[in-house]
This record gives sequence, structure tokens and C-alpha cells, in this order.
Amino acid sequence: TLGRSPGPQELAVLAKGFSEDLAYFQANPEAARKLLQFGESGPPPGDAAEAAAYTLAANILLNLDEFVTRE
Repeated sequence: TLGRSPGPQELAVLAKGFSEDLAYFQANPEAARKLLQFGESGPPPGDAAEAAAYTLAANILLNLDEFVTRE
């Protein structure tokens, strides 16, 4: 999404956040299903907790100023 590879620190932060989100959604499956109800395509098949955690990770990348402005 950014046109470059992440640095080691950036990757560590994203991986830590993903792990924390995955643990949360595994402990709260209804929260995962609720998050995945948004949008036109509907929830993907498979593990809802994993899909929800990836959704939040993608959201982080797509909301970076570097993604939005392309300076």
C-alpha cells in the first residue's frame, strides 16, 4: 500500500497490534462478527477472529498519512 517495504520497527508495531487484536477477537467472537458485518461484500468465509484482526491491520495502513498524500 505504501510502495515500500516496512522498516523493522514498523513491522514489529504492526505485528504486535495484529497479535493483540487477534487475541481480543478470539476471546470476543461476537465483536469479530459485528466488525465484519460492515461493507457490501459481507463477512469472508473462515475464521472471523483472524479476518477481523486483518481488517484492523489494513485499516491502520490505509489511514497513514503516507498512504493518503503520496508526497
